[in-house]
Amino acid sequence: MDGVFVVFLPFLMFFVFLFVLARRPPNCPDCGRSLHRSQPMRTVTWRQRCEGGFLCQNCGCETTLAGEKVAPGTGPRTSSVIRGILLVTVIVGAVPVLLFFLLSQSAVAPQAALVATPPALVAAPPVVADPPIVLPGR
Repeated sequence: MDGVFVVFLPFLMFFVFLFVLARRPPNCPDCGRSLHRSQPMRTVTWRQRCEGGFLCQNCGCETTLAGEKVAPGTGPRTSSVIRGILLVTVIVGAVPVLLFFLLSQSAVAPQAALVATPPALVAAPPVVADPPIVLPGR
């Protein structure tokens, strides 16, 4: 099982770099200050949950991921909502299948190589019949 994690380690490092280090937040179009990568969950709008984006903590301007200003109260695009539903559906459907294959044991156990053994060369002891017992007088 350790070999599986070693195989996925380069991919994990790539995605950590891609999603965390390489993504720099843009500047606010109104006040020019740098937008924060994270914000409290209570300030995230429905549009930001579906499409992503930032909310300036200085002036309250809402922007897209590219740094373009969005009018307050703008809802998410329909394509973003459909994409989110499909993504959740794929994940919810794939996780049980992957867990089944990872956690189930192999149905075919590996067998040791069968080697035909020659018959034993030791002969069975000869059968010796006892002489009949003769009783006197009978």
